[in-house]
Amino acid sequence: MLDKPIANAPGLRILLISAFLVAAGLGSGSGNALSPPPPLPEDRLVAFYQATGGDDWFNNDGWLDPNIPICEWYGVTCRNNTDFGFIEIAEIALPDNNLTGTIGNGDAFDGDVFDIPAVAIDLSGNRIEGPLDRIPFWLGRVDLSRNLLTGPLPAARDGTIIGTPPPDFFSALGQLNLSSNGFEGAIPEDWERFEIQELDLSGNFLDGGLASAFAAIGELPASRIDVADNGFSGTVPPEITDLSLLEAVGLNLCWNALDADQEIDEWLAAHHVGGENWRDCQNRSRLPVDTAISGSWFAPERSGEGVSFHFLPGDSALLYSFGFDLDGNQMWMFEIGNVFETHIEWPGLMETRGDFGAGLRQSEESTALRVTGALRADRLGPETFQVEREFKDWRGCPPLEDSTEPGLEAPSVPPCPVSFLSDRLEHRQLTRLAGASCANRHPAQWLSGAWFGTDRSGEGFLIEVIPDGRAVVYWFTYMPDGSGRQAWMMGVGDIELASGQADPGQPVARIDVEKMVRPTGGEFGPGFDPAAIEREVWGRVRLEFFDEDGGEVAWESDTEAFGIGGHSLARLTRPRLAVCQ
Repeated sequence: MLDKPIANAPGLRILLISAFLVAAGLGSGSGNALSPPPPLPEDRLVAFYQATGGDDWFNNDGWLDPNIPICEWYGVTCRNNTDFGFIEIAEIALPDNNLTGTIGNGDAFDGDVFDIPAVAIDLSGNRIEGPLDRIPFWLGRVDLSRNLLTGPLPAARDGTIIGTPPPDFFSALGQLNLSSNGFEGAIPEDWERFEIQELDLSGNFLDGGLASAFAAIGELPASRIDVADNGFSGTVPPEITDLSLLEAVGLNLCWNALDADQEIDEWLAAHHVGGENWRDCQNRSRLPVDTAISGSWFAPERSGEGVSFHFLPGDSALLYSFGFDLDGNQMWMFEIGNVFETHIEWPGLMETRGDFGAGLRQSEESTALRVTGALRADRLGPETFQVEREFKDWRGCPPLEDSTEPGLEAPSVPPCPVSFLSDRLEHRQLTRLAGASCANRHPAQWLSGAWFGTDRSGEGFLIEVIPDGRAVVYWFTYMPDGSGRQAWMMGVGDIELASGQADPGQPVARIDVEKMVRPTGGEFGPGFDPAAIEREVWGRVRLEFFDEDGGEVAWESDTEAFGIGGHSLARLTRPRLAVCQ
């Protein structure tokens, strides 16, 4: 995420209130008396908990327990406000936590929740309903995405304390995410008062005021705006060229019905996700996403790299993206993303560093893990996805394994040069999991999923049982040379199931892959040449399973450094398959 500088944000609400009270003639006349620090707002947190069904949250650790300090309640982060000399709640973060409730009904949820934290609030991925009565412009980050909010977007002035802020009033709001709700109508004209560095309004029913969205960004450098999946039509307003958006990833206009005049088309190509073919995602129909998407996918013009989707329970999906980095090294990224009606989003793909035989590199200070990419897949046909990829070039920064920054907390704009790349390509389905539809079931389909060694966290196997009774096996691991670099191998093997009841200690299923292959020679981005891919025969792998959740692997590599070895396996994920009668 992109952080807007908010040096003046600590205590902003206090300054705001004081200014308005003085202007209204309501301020204290005593002048210099010192007040005790305000108490943490326990009563408002309790009211918020009760109004959002706190007893049914997925995680409510610490909440309402008188023996646990408020700052240790799940999702509550406190800080020392050095400007005013007291401890305050900096952030409330309760994403994907089964919060329910209605904004706009006058209860404590509506009236107080935005006023509790000083910096940020994240209530994304819950079931919060109702119209949004105000934009909390005094916070630095607001994420209400993936909820059930409806109605028009509120004006910038709605919900102010007393009076109306002057035209040049400073707004702390740097990140606003209202995506994947049910907002409709036009973006209010007075959003030009905002200076939002990252604005996401995608996945709603908005159909007007596109210029107002651009005005909300203003001329802030390194900005991003996403208005994909709405009802915008016509010509892109020329004001867009006044924005200082990030190149390659700063703009997303997809899944609307927009066109552009020729004079701004070059500007759009430089800033839009996917580049100059941005029109390829305009005014197109899509199919619903279902379990049949589970399997491997690739772009024919980039044979030698690809992705694997596994539809999971709870309308989520596991992704492994396997290919190469900008220096030609093997690279893989992974994440669990959100499934929508016609597309899937993985907003933060993880990159790792580790060692073959040991797994992910970790220390007390940091973990070798960071966000390097993003991916969105829209289903164009039964066996066709349009895949939109973003990639973050970290080469100007310290190597991940040597970085002193905590991996997942590293900001999107770190104190080192970072650039972005993106592309958009149609992908075809290469494999489909057995059992992904009722017409392609197989007795061994239960083997499909992600598996890992419990003593080798940060690497593992992805297994795809296909309808002909074979298994596609991916091994995502690391090089054995101490570099920390990633490695991935793949192969197709035969499956052997035990007939009848297996003897104690004997496997109930076995997969033998006689030829695991390690592709090399690729490169992320436009420099990829499929003719340069070399498929090194790596060696052999045997996977044995003693039940549906445990097994072991043994390997013998033709490369001496990888050697011969084995370890136990445990199931990490189980794909959601078709429900058949």
